[in-house]
Amino acid sequence: DVRQRDFLRYHKYEKMTLSLDEVTDKILQDEHFRRVPYLKNHVDTCAQTGQLILPLTVDEKVSQIIYRKDPLQQKTIVEGQRSDGISQLINTGNILTGMLADCFTDVDIYQDQVRLLQYPFTSPISSASAISFYRYFIVDTLMVERDKCYRIDFTPNNPQDFGFSGSLFIMADSTWRVRSAEIGIPSRSDVNFVREMRVMQDFHTLPTGEQVVTSSRMLVRMALASWIQKVQVERVVHCSGWDFA
Repeated sequence: DVRQRDFLRYHKYEKMTLSLDEVTDKILQDEHFRRVPYLKNHVDTCAQTGQLILPLTVDEKVSQIIYRKDPLQQKTIVEGQRSDGISQLINTGNILTGMLADCFTDVDIYQDQVRLLQYPFTSPISSASAISFYRYFIVDTLMVERDKCYRIDFTPNNPQDFGFSGSLFIMADSTWRVRSAEIGIPSRSDVNFVREMRVMQDFHTLPTGEQVVTSSRMLVRMALASWIQKVQVERVVHCSGWDFA
């Protein structure tokens, strides 16, 4: 965990795209969209789901993260920000703000507990409770870029428990470091606006030895408003320039 260092500084790029999900001609005939008929020219296919989507808003931010371990302090310095889209179509006030704050937090599997959707999830590599909470399966040996890895699938021991499921790609050497992770969560009736969530992360080893997340992609499919039944939000994060001085 890089936060075991006394000081930490790195650069972070974030891009969040809100799209209409499972687009059909009937949806585009809604009164909210008839005012902007050119939107149908921007319909695209989502690479992860294969569904037709219509991007509505794109928000980008570049920032510098500064962390100190003792006394604990973290500061975010925003260096650039840009927002494009059709905000008048999704003017849902505090509902949208609350949903995004709940869904799109950074997932740090090096923490014993990961908080998402206002729920605590046990990390699949938690040193405190992962072995008792999850069941693991060695599925395959494969290459992730140029690194030989073991694919380890995991799922909660008790299907009724509220936990992650997915795959870890573990370095096939003496370090057993996480090279990448593909994590999902089950649908829950008490989180009724979320239909599906996926998190995909890539890790790299720094020259100083730490294993850090260099890129993370989160995809959430949910219901946003009464007239937009299905939407998709994708958050992409890239981190670079790690400095411990």
